[in-house]
Amino acid sequence: MAHFVGLKPNSKAVKATEEFENKVSVRRNNRRLQGKVYTDIADDQWAVSIAYNMVKEPGLWGSENDFEVKYSYTPQTGDVVNRLETSDGDEVPVPAESFPGPDEFVIWALQKESALLHSV
Repeated sequence: MAHFVGLKPNSKAVKATEEFENKVSVRRNNRRLQGKVYTDIADDQWAVSIAYNMVKEPGLWGSENDFEVKYSYTPQTGDVVNRLETSDGDEVPVPAESFPGPDEFVIWALQKESALLHSV
C-alpha cells in the first residue's frame, strides 16, 4: 500500500497508486520487482518515489529496495520534473507542464514511470 506524506490524496490519485502497485512490475537481474509508491508533498517541493522490491511469497525474506526511482518537482518553477534512478545515479530533467495540484503530479509521475517501463 502506498505511503502518503503531506497529502490527503483524492480518489483518482489513490486509484492510480493502487493500480501502479498492483499491475506494474519490472525485471532486473532475472528477478521480478514490484513497486511501492511513496509521496512527500511539501510547500516548496513535491516528490514521488517508487521503491522496487522482489516479489516474494509470504514467509520469505529478501533485500529491500533493489531499485528506486524518484520524481521531484518544484511548484514555483513549473516546467521541469527531475527523475533520479538509483541504478545510474543521474538526475534527468523531464519536460512537463505545471500541475494544478499535487494529486495531478502523483498521477503524472506514475503514468510516466509506467510508460518508461513498458518502452524498454
